[in-house]
Amino acid sequence: AMDWHAVNIVTSITTFFEVFYSNTCYGRYTKLYNLTRGALAHSMKITFLLRIHMDESVRKHARLAMRYVYCSVCLMIRAAKHTDPRTSLQEMCDKRWFTQAEAHCLGRHAPEA
Repeated sequence: AMDWHAVNIVTSITTFFEVFYSNTCYGRYTKLYNLTRGALAHSMKITFLLRIHMDESVRKHARLAMRYVYCSVCLMIRAAKHTDPRTSLQEMCDKRWFTQAEAHCLGRHAPEA
């Protein structure tokens, strides 16, 4: 016959660890979500500040700066997915977000995959 008291103890311990693990996973998810949303919000703030404070004569420079900000956010998200940074840079070149020269310059600073 099975000792139901022993089964009850094992079930209680298993339930505790499942709840603890789920709570930890959810905490990491919400932290990552909040950090990602914060990065996107800061990039929007930079956009608005450049738009407000830059004259028409330097509009192209502001646009270039914003392109770099958005690409850096995209690279950050790709890095969080553990994607090879060199592959990400090449895909951005294919989409014409970067020129080959810019991608080469950034590739020198990319971490090793």
